[in-house]
Amino acid sequence: MEKFLWVHRNCYLLATAALHGHHEMAALSALQSRFVDRKLYMLPAHNASECVQSMTTIAKATYKPSCEMIRQRLSKLLANQVSEDIVLQIISRLGLTQHECLVLQQGRGTLGRIAMASRE
Repeated sequence: MEKFLWVHRNCYLLATAALHGHHEMAALSALQSRFVDRKLYMLPAHNASECVQSMTTIAKATYKPSCEMIRQRLSKLLANQVSEDIVLQIISRLGLTQHECLVLQQGRGTLGRIAMASRE
């Protein structure tokens, strides 16, 4: 994992478990603590279908033509302080499904990080 993080600019870890219980969340927390200074984005998934949906969302969000459009729209949002519900509504207007919107928001966190991701 160290080499993977060293080679790639942005890394996504899809943690798959049928149920994300205490042990699974503890393992995810330990990984986050270990790689806190790296660009490692962790997304929990319950099955292979959710993994594929998450990978598709990541591909859509990082594809050059669409990421420029997303960056422009999100840069307008950066000027205003908005709640998470409003952010989800705005992201959903980009043509993404509700699941894709949640993955994008959870994977990147703040609007600033989402906008930075679309620039890369």
